[in-house]
Amino acid sequence: MERLTALHIMVFLIRSVFSPVEVRFNEHSVSRSALLMLGAMKKAGCAGGFVPAGLVLNLTDDKGYALDYQRADDLAAAVGLFCGSRMGEEPEWMKKMTASYLSSFLDQRVTFVTMVRKRMGGVAGHTHEIYPANHFANYILKGYYGDQGLMLKQFFPVTSFLRLSLKPLRLLMRGLLAGWRGHHVFGSLRRGEEENSLWIEYEPQHGVWKDFRGFLSARNAAYPVVYYLDRTDTPVTPETTSNLERIGFKWIDLHGFRNSCLTPRDAAGILRDLLGSARFSEPFWLTLFRLDFVVTKRLYLDLFRAFSVKALIQHQEVSWMQEAQAQALAEAGGAMLGLHWSNYLNYVYPTHLTPQNVFFVWGEAHRDLLQRKGNTIDHILPSGLWVKEGAHTAPPIDLSAQVAFRISVFDDSAAYDLYQSPETVSRFYTGIVEILEEDPGLGAVIKSKTYEMDDLAAFPGGGDVVRRMRALVAGKRMVFLDHREYSPIAAAKRSDLAVCCGVNSAGIIAGLHGCRVVCWDCTGWLKFPIYRDKEQKVIYGSVDDMKAAIKLSARGDDSVGDLSRWRKRINYFDDSDGQDRICSFIDSFMGALEKGGDRESSIGHAVAEYRAKYGVPGDFCTTGTWWN
Repeated sequence: MERLTALHIMVFLIRSVFSPVEVRFNEHSVSRSALLMLGAMKKAGCAGGFVPAGLVLNLTDDKGYALDYQRADDLAAAVGLFCGSRMGEEPEWMKKMTASYLSSFLDQRVTFVTMVRKRMGGVAGHTHEIYPANHFANYILKGYYGDQGLMLKQFFPVTSFLRLSLKPLRLLMRGLLAGWRGHHVFGSLRRGEEENSLWIEYEPQHGVWKDFRGFLSARNAAYPVVYYLDRTDTPVTPETTSNLERIGFKWIDLHGFRNSCLTPRDAAGILRDLLGSARFSEPFWLTLFRLDFVVTKRLYLDLFRAFSVKALIQHQEVSWMQEAQAQALAEAGGAMLGLHWSNYLNYVYPTHLTPQNVFFVWGEAHRDLLQRKGNTIDHILPSGLWVKEGAHTAPPIDLSAQVAFRISVFDDSAAYDLYQSPETVSRFYTGIVEILEEDPGLGAVIKSKTYEMDDLAAFPGGGDVVRRMRALVAGKRMVFLDHREYSPIAAAKRSDLAVCCGVNSAGIIAGLHGCRVVCWDCTGWLKFPIYRDKEQKVIYGSVDDMKAAIKLSARGDDSVGDLSRWRKRINYFDDSDGQDRICSFIDSFMGALEKGGDRESSIGHAVAEYRAKYGVPGDFCTTGTWWN
């Protein structure tokens, strides 16, 4: 059971009267009522038929490959089978958007099945029924896994179907009501402004986008730069809006499309679009999804026209709504831009939608990934790395005079259903603590992705790890940097070697900045291209091997952590000036529009000027050999 509720417990208790049943449930997803029932049953001594499943994704298959490969392959195959068989005559953008939409909720269910299959290997001689969390689209997985001999079942998925049905109607009514009441704007803009603008999705204060904001703020562009807030983790607060205004940006609140207005003519257009695209042979949920799409597109179109949006950058790469944004922006005469900002470990990502007009990649490696994954991008251009150290002050690093060799330490997000688990993060930090305790000449600068030191106490064995860390901090052998304030590059450049839990973005970016880096591959990413080089000294398969590499580096072995052989494959220009190149493209495009050019000619002009200015050939990536 992926999600255990009181109803499930009652059903299986009744079934157990007629035949033996053991329910292994996901202990991370249990309703409050189910917890109360299980507690009462345990006191009564009759809860033996309900057992926590103890599922985890951070495992490998029989050949040592990450279990996450199987998860991604199954997800891509299942949604691809549906889109190929039921949407064969649809345009490519519609198939890819639907695959992204399906993946947004089937991904977690496929993850659950992947973990269950691994666990089933040790429970032979039984009939297994797998119950993913209820959803109307689970029948797609039921058919796909049924062909592999797995039995998937579910109870009535009423809630998900109602949610799908009501969402576009709610958005339509809100838009019509806003149009009837008037055009009050929640933000620092006015409807009907004629000045062409660049809109950027606002992300939380920490991360690579904070540095990009600082860069844009110092440029004094010839066009307004507007940040739109629409994420659950970016509420509109006086602190946020006043800071944006202080550094020179305008802003607008788009939570729930509150600034979008629709007219009765828009409603008629939505109905016309829906009737023109729907198919009698398709599942009813797909027709409802089409309605969601056309309503969302109209809401964005109103925004982009009313506020003269001509270029847009957003970061929610797994959202199907990107397609609605892209098409609405095209109708409004603008262009949607994409920025590659992270290291990727697997190219089977049906969740990741790429509908941009122009997409900027670091280099050939990511271009190869996009080509293998499939995309509907018009132009893919190399920008080089655009993630910089940032304009922050140097981090305070006060280590003992005994420390002769510094390591910077980068972790990653962890959960039972991610490719990196709490157990692996705990083992990683245990290894870091051990090597520092063994050698008084070593010091560590910890730049976590999201954790404070005390947060690590919640991990398996974390209490002991934190206790030993405090002793190292007290002895000036370890420093924890504020993960919200400082970039990993700032830490890596002030150390002799970067050490990573997993093959994570922080480490790869540090390596692209010329720092030496070693990674403990705690997942089994054996298809990652660097593994093809048998002489590589960047990725290690065990904590002990990682510790041995740190010791070799501390003794002067400069070959350890050397990423230089792959830097130009990953980072086309082998520098970190990507921000300048990206902004020069935007300047060129916006300038062409200002001179009276239409959308298509302005994009073409900006692309041609960019290629000539930076010496980019028509197809800068011809080998297609980065990924296996």
